[in-house]
Amino acid sequence: MPSCETILLGSDIGTGGVRTVAVSKSGDVLDQVSGTFGGKVFSTGGGSRNDLGMQCRADVAGGAVPRPACPESAVGSAVLAAAGTMYGVEEAIARMVREERIFVPDPRRAPAAEDLYHRFRAELERRGYL
Repeated sequence: MPSCETILLGSDIGTGGVRTVAVSKSGDVLDQVSGTFGGKVFSTGGGSRNDLGMQCRADVAGGAVPRPACPESAVGSAVLAAAGTMYGVEEAIARMVREERIFVPDPRRAPAAEDLYHRFRAELERRGYL
């Protein structure tokens, strides 16, 4: 199991791009490890209040990234608690989460984001994490 460490790759896709690649593309890693990732991924917490950071997430992810109207991380815990007692996860999300704004990728940034992602994966493989 890898420990937390910094991986600096450099990028011209905008502020937060290097940090964002790990978050936005983590679904690929989850697919590889568990085969259970799928569906819509919301961005929550303090960073989700930053429009530029949210745009970078969408650019790197290559797909829409919604920001919930209530972006506090605790909402996710409430959704999971409701899913465990009253509803399935999908129904709990549908009943409890409202999208404030949806950030869509800027196609002009796609080549740089894709290059950064491939360099990131290569570094993870080099370190033996994948």
